[in-house]
Amino acid sequence: MNTSYRRDIVSPIQLKSRPYDIQTNRAVQDEIRKNICTLHFTAEFAEDTQTLQAFKNIPGVVGFICTLRKDGKDGPILGFGRGMTVINKLNRYLEKTVSFAANASLIDSVVRATKMLDALHIDFTKQNTAAETTVTPVEQETYGQRENEFVPITPRQRGYLLKLLENIGADDSEINSVDEMSKSDAAGRISKLAATR
Repeated sequence: MNTSYRRDIVSPIQLKSRPYDIQTNRAVQDEIRKNICTLHFTAEFAEDTQTLQAFKNIPGVVGFICTLRKDGKDGPILGFGRGMTVINKLNRYLEKTVSFAANASLIDSVVRATKMLDALHIDFTKQNTAAETTVTPVEQETYGQRENEFVPITPRQRGYLLKLLENIGADDSEINSVDEMSKSDAAGRISKLAATR
């Protein structure tokens, strides 16, 4: 019986995987811009009597319920969160133990509110009012500067463009101006020259 097996034969054609660049992808940048906003939440903490009633046989139970609302006390409820702890001789730091339960209820309410925010997100993009979404001027400036920023010609573009210009018999002034071109100008010039080829 033959127990030695051959390894898989690797194909001689290996494709390079290119990293996905989100900085230059316009569709990704548009989606990012839609999600830049300022949301106003209110977290209300109360003693969780339902949890205390359920664990009434365990002494020292502390429970909080956190109600997360959008736009103040009168806004719609986005989520409820519960947090509890037990005060006993193992966790003797009272202040730390109680604040842990309150913080746990806040985190739980935020986690549970994520799906509700997805449902309300449709309103943010359709209405796009200043009360619901606010893009800070700093973020707008940064995004605008990226679009209008001068990016020099790449070495590959330069080499290809010089070959194309030599093929058509371009004069020295046009060849010398290649180094001063931006990346987008060079791409436009290359596409024009390649089309006439």
